[in-house]
Amino acid sequence: RSTDLKAVREKLPGWWRKVLLVIGILACAYSVYGYRQLRNFESVRLLMVLFAGLYLVFRYGIALWLMGERGRSSYLKKLLLHNQLYHKSRTNTGYIFAMAAIQFCALFYFSFQIISTEIAEDADTLFPYDIVCVGDEEDEGTFQELKGKYGMELEIYPMVRIASYDSTEKTEGRHEGEPPQGQHLGVSESTYHALKGKLDASYKAKPLHLDKEGERVYIVHQQDKSVKAQPVDYWLSRKKPALHVGVPVYGGVAPNAACRGENPVYSFKEIEGEEIGSLVGVFGQGKWDNLIVFSDEYFETAQDLWKVTDPYTGNYMSEEEVEKRGYSEEDLPQGPSELVLVRADERELPGIEKELDVFRERHAGDERYNKAVQSCYIKKNAVQKLRTERIMKSVMNGLMFFLFVLIYFVLLIVKVLMERESVLRRSEFLMCMGMREKDRKRLIRSELFRYFYVLPGLTAAAGAAVFTVLVFQARQYQAEDMVRYLRLALPLWAACLAVTGGCVGAGLLGYARRVERG
Repeated sequence: RSTDLKAVREKLPGWWRKVLLVIGILACAYSVYGYRQLRNFESVRLLMVLFAGLYLVFRYGIALWLMGERGRSSYLKKLLLHNQLYHKSRTNTGYIFAMAAIQFCALFYFSFQIISTEIAEDADTLFPYDIVCVGDEEDEGTFQELKGKYGMELEIYPMVRIASYDSTEKTEGRHEGEPPQGQHLGVSESTYHALKGKLDASYKAKPLHLDKEGERVYIVHQQDKSVKAQPVDYWLSRKKPALHVGVPVYGGVAPNAACRGENPVYSFKEIEGEEIGSLVGVFGQGKWDNLIVFSDEYFETAQDLWKVTDPYTGNYMSEEEVEKRGYSEEDLPQGPSELVLVRADERELPGIEKELDVFRERHAGDERYNKAVQSCYIKKNAVQKLRTERIMKSVMNGLMFFLFVLIYFVLLIVKVLMERESVLRRSEFLMCMGMREKDRKRLIRSELFRYFYVLPGLTAAAGAAVFTVLVFQARQYQAEDMVRYLRLALPLWAACLAVTGGCVGAGLLGYARRVERG
């Protein structure tokens, strides 16, 4: 009832503390379970769920522990050490949670962005071909002519355009309309094995166990190790990607149309297997131009589906419906049907690029849905862009790392300043009760160091270790990738914890002396 709000006691939670503690534990477990799955694209929302669960665990777990301690013989012995948690339960557990969350972000989230960029493959190796184009049969003559003129190596594979229902991580609101559709490269199983064999002479083809109905697919996420794991379809409520054989539906697709049933626009595919790497080039960094592999039997059917695809709705029609509606092949959007891969002498590349301007103009219509998904990619431009992005990523995340460490110290300073009057009054009381100055100083240092460095630090370090393993699984890191990562991460973690611990310890020594001086 004091007018000084700082002196108002915060009661420990009541009987519901066990229920909320269980909810907190379940929230943390759900976050851990979901973060390792590639389809959740290392979502920040899962980290928010983790933080919510962590707060409940701290708030009600500590309260449950303190209530249990009251019934033990050691209660009075530890009463002074736990005084702040008894007296200001909500405020102090809030500080503990905030410091743990901040250290977790520094040790895991920002550190992973920095180190994954350092261990990623050299940008030049991620683009095995100098030029990658997606065209159709009418372009074969152009490329054969360029081959004869410039002596370039030319590989042409059949493909179909595959559209995914949602290509963005965010959930669109009503005013934003339907989500933008993604675009990927559909190839046959034989083409997949051929591409793998071109990059690795020791590669031995193994069956992918894909079905002739096209219900099961194999996905190659074309991205490097510095990019977070992400699905080909971001429709968040589904485990299976909603895919459409054909170009994106320009009229938009309602969510209830993306379901199995008679004549679906987008249907859910079973992922038989998936890998992260680069067979053609990481031009889309996992957001577009990933490889969707179908069985050879279904791919033959998929090549002709454009002939029976309604250009306005995306629905597949029967041949009778095509004739009834008066569509000709010129009215139906085929999209790209050939994947063209070029290797050439570096001296010849400028001339080849210049002559490909005609090809780009011819296929300008294929880029109207999404300008980022191009009909022709040039390796040297992509390499330069990727290297620039990596530098920016390292710099920005490095700054955020140091900023979060700084925020950690700011929080500790704010806590100390807000509570210095109550700590001073308590020290005066303990002095009058006969406690030695040495014991009073040790009490101040112990309670602050234990609950505002050790507990948050251990929680952050354990959480960073667990989530690092989860990202290893989501990004499908190999053993050598994990070893290279840990060689950089462990010294960084040790240095961060040692520096913060040393600064906190030194600061508490001075703080305890200042309290004793009044």
